[in-house]
Amino acid sequence: MDLFLHVGMQRTGSTFLQYNVFPEISEINLVDFDIVNNETCGNKEVKQVMMNLDNADEDIISKKVTSRFNKNKINLISEENTYCKMFTKTDRRFSQLEKLKEFFPDAKVIFGTRNKEDLLGSWYVKYVMKGGTFGLKDYLEQVENIKKLDYEPYVEALYKKFGKANVYVYNFEDLTKDTGSFVDDLCDFIGVDKPEFKNVKRNVSYSLNQVKLSLFFNHFFKTPLNPKGIISIPEFYIPHRYLFHSKFFANKPRKKIKLEI
Repeated sequence: MDLFLHVGMQRTGSTFLQYNVFPEISEINLVDFDIVNNETCGNKEVKQVMMNLDNADEDIISKKVTSRFNKNKINLISEENTYCKMFTKTDRRFSQLEKLKEFFPDAKVIFGTRNKEDLLGSWYVKYVMKGGTFGLKDYLEQVENIKKLDYEPYVEALYKKFGKANVYVYNFEDLTKDTGSFVDDLCDFIGVDKPEFKNVKRNVSYSLNQVKLSLFFNHFFKTPLNPKGIISIPEFYIPHRYLFHSKFFANKPRKKIKLEI
């Protein structure tokens, strides 16, 4: 039984793959996603396990993850937060990796990378999208651990544990430059034909002005990233996420927020 693990990084096109590509490949059983009303949606139970592998055991893996495997299909788990959690100083990448190898020793791994300055800017925007209130300086000092942007040692560890031939490392810039060729190459690695897919933008970034406006409004909403807020609201329902991800705003060109490391 073939098993593929798409484990990160965040903000390297993972949502595009999870919603636009993987569900369109009939040979794949997308273990941590379900199709409800013709729309792909995350399975929270599986995702939570993959995000916290270093606290899992064989019993948890058996009950919550491998029980969803389909022996007649290629099983694929796509959870970018397996690599790390973005908004914490704690760096658990390598303890997570040890468990990844322990629980799924024969898996093949898919891992995305990105220009580090662009990636840091994208992580900060994601922090704002989810309700964060810190400006950039405080975000870097109090929230983020930029060592997690250094993916090279992690990639080398993947090669060592799973074998270089069993690890597919892609670059986000290649995905955006020629999406069709990228999907074709990825499908070659998985061993399937390239599907028909829609190149729909998801989780579109914010412009600098949108970030500033969102930071102001985030102070009013009580979320995991802002426990002092007044109005308790799930992070997904913060109004500016609906507004700036709407068709009116999503397709408008915007300058990337690029930060120096």
